[in-house]
Amino acid sequence: MLLAAAAMSAGLSACDDKKDDPTPPEPPTPSEETLTGRVTGVMNLSADITYTLDGQLLVEDGGTLNIPAGKAVKFTPGKALKEAVKK
Repeated sequence: MLLAAAAMSAGLSACDDKKDDPTPPEPPTPSEETLTGRVTGVMNLSADITYTLDGQLLVEDGGTLNIPAGKAVKFTPGKALKEAVKK
């Protein structure tokens, strides 16, 4: 009886062991964020977030927008990057 209980216990714990599961876990879905408005201080974009420019994003005098190297920023249709310098 004790031997049967031990065998049953080992069988149950083996069912919970997923390290032998050949299916890899799905990668986390990247976060998405819309960029619009004004940057007056320092704004650091994250490498693991998908950014979409929708409308005007104005970096004010003294403001800084840091974009990681290799980071792509999407634009909604009809939007583009334009640099304007106040004189």
